Amino acid sequence: MPHQDENKECSLVAILLDDCSLPCPELGDPANTADPADAAFEDFLRSHAVVLTPPARAYLAGLSSAGPDELPLRLRHEAAMRTVFAAGGEAADLLAADTGPLPDGMAWIDLLDVAALEEFLAATEPDQTR
Repeated sequence: MPHQDENKECSLVAILLDDCSLPCPELGDPANTADPADAAFEDFLRSHAVVLTPPARAYLAGLSSAGPDELPLRLRHEAAMRTVFAAGGEAADLLAADTGPLPDGMAWIDLLDVAALEEFLAATEPDQTR
């Protein structure tokens, strides 16, 4: 936090939203200092006709709450995935609805490994075979 500072430096949450071509709060927006789990952040996205799935919101909140220091992506991703899994028993079902089923022999917890997550996401691209 903030998601964008006066030098146009962006948080990891802002970078991910931008990478998905989604709006992100800028300097001066009340949501710029809001955690992704906060109503102000959700209201900002809704005002741009964006509604995130519960696992997506939990993931962004986990990224944000991993700490203010510069942590390796691996540790931020792990914190985010743990937040998704802690969100409730339906988290895996919601993820499966968003991404499709996991490959045989893989569990959701395996996606804590950044390399496994990247491989899984690459395989779920529309032009890729599972």
